[in-house]
Amino acid sequence: MASVTTVLAALALIGAAPASAQPVCGEVITQNTTLTADLNCNRVGEGITIGAPGITLDLGGHGISTLGTAVRNPGYANVTIRNGSIGFDTRGIVLTGATGNTIRDILIEGLVVGIELRDSDDNRIVANRLRSALIDVDSNSDGNVVRENVVTAHEGVISVSGSHTRIVRNVVWTGEDTPMGVGGHYNEVLHNTLVAARSTLLYLGSGGDHLIADNELLQYESIHGDPGVQVAGSSGNLFRDNHVDGAPLGIWVESGADNAFRRNALDGEVGRTFAHGSRRLPGGQRRDRDAAAEQQRSRLRRRRDRRRGAGNRHQAQHGQRQRRPRHRGGARRGRRRRQPGKRQREPAAVHEPVLRLGRFGQG
Repeated sequence: MASVTTVLAALALIGAAPASAQPVCGEVITQNTTLTADLNCNRVGEGITIGAPGITLDLGGHGISTLGTAVRNPGYANVTIRNGSIGFDTRGIVLTGATGNTIRDILIEGLVVGIELRDSDDNRIVANRLRSALIDVDSNSDGNVVRENVVTAHEGVISVSGSHTRIVRNVVWTGEDTPMGVGGHYNEVLHNTLVAARSTLLYLGSGGDHLIADNELLQYESIHGDPGVQVAGSSGNLFRDNHVDGAPLGIWVESGADNAFRRNALDGEVGRTFAHGSRRLPGGQRRDRDAAAEQQRSRLRRRRDRRRGAGNRHQAQHGQRQRRPRHRGGARRGRRRRQPGKRQREPAAVHEPVLRLGRFGQG
């Protein structure tokens, strides 16, 4: 019986995919790997390269530090990178031509590019923290999810140029940079919090057909700040239930067409503001700020027209009241005696209003 148990245990060990030991700097891993200690690659320049599909790189709560790229995936699918920290000087995690990857629970600190997707579709960037590093999804990367990440400090930005990407529940708190830029087509920007000192909070470039909904945008030094939202060449977007606070100019449509704005709250220091770059509005665009003002103007016009119509009808029915003539030069005032045989003058039926000018208004 013992021999049978030993054979079964040996077969189980043979069938299982073993986890690799602690990797070294510059190594290409081809199986599940868990770090057992920090990996310092500052002298070598490169960290770890993924060399097989369907594997997991678990940092085990440890960190990778490098002057080059910390983790690189040159095109393998269904890879998971998780649970640790990365300090870099060039790039943190780079996916090139990779699909179905997951990057989650990573603390990334460095300069410029923290997570970069190139020609990579259907990946998930979830619950990471980035300091002074950006998330960059290029124009050839579609169908990705960027969710519940916290991006802070200088150069902390989320930039998405691809299409069909969901950008949901992220917090981006930066200084002088624009927290979020979106291009491509058919992206969803939902429930994000974007904070900056004076910069534009959300920038929409070329492309369009995005859904921008339920986002909180705040400028905290906005005396001479930029617009809260800037639309430059993006068309067919729906802005719904967003709150822009602190920006002196809430939403600026520099160029673009067929954008719709519904139930947005714009609370700047000079009130609720909305502006278009051109005097003639592109078709289909609606302005939140002017809706209430236009309704008020319509009510005033209707009230004025009713007053004028009532006055004209009264004059047509009863005639305008005639003033008694005044006699100057000491003549006795009173009614003129009716001369026999002389027909009295009939009053005019309708008198148009006359603008009466004083002696300073006569030309």
